[in-house]
Amino acid sequence: AAQILSSLFYGEIMMVKAHLSAVINGDLETVWQIIVDNEHYAWRSDLQKIVINDTTSFTEWSKNGIATHFVITAQEYCCRYELDLENPNLCGHWQGLFSATAAGTQIELTEALVVKKPLLRLFAGKYLRQQQQKYLADLRREVARRSKAKC
Repeated sequence: AAQILSSLFYGEIMMVKAHLSAVINGDLETVWQIIVDNEHYAWRSDLQKIVINDTTSFTEWSKNGIATHFVITAQEYCCRYELDLENPNLCGHWQGLFSATAAGTQIELTEALVVKKPLLRLFAGKYLRQQQQKYLADLRREVARRSKAKC
């Protein structure tokens, strides 16, 4: 999985941007349903819970108790899913692009985040890479689990 990470400074504001490209061994519709279904999040090893606020927003609670608020800004079935996000430490935008391939499902995940706390800026790039890799590993496990359940 190729990954590009860049950090940009705008005065006192630091933006971190990361891109993850991967192929998931599963059909497009299954991958899509797993990602957009916020009621069934047990596959996410980093989350305590998700609270659905309304049809276009939800709040994820991390295992360490940080609440991140999300607003769905774009949702094109089996193609594009975009979210604005904010918590006490950062704010930004998440984009997922999806397409079917002969090998399964191609995903392109891009995050652009503004780090609010100066001390956290030192670790923002590493944190973002780790979060994307954990998300990808969790997603692959869940797709494999659902594939076995269909057999």
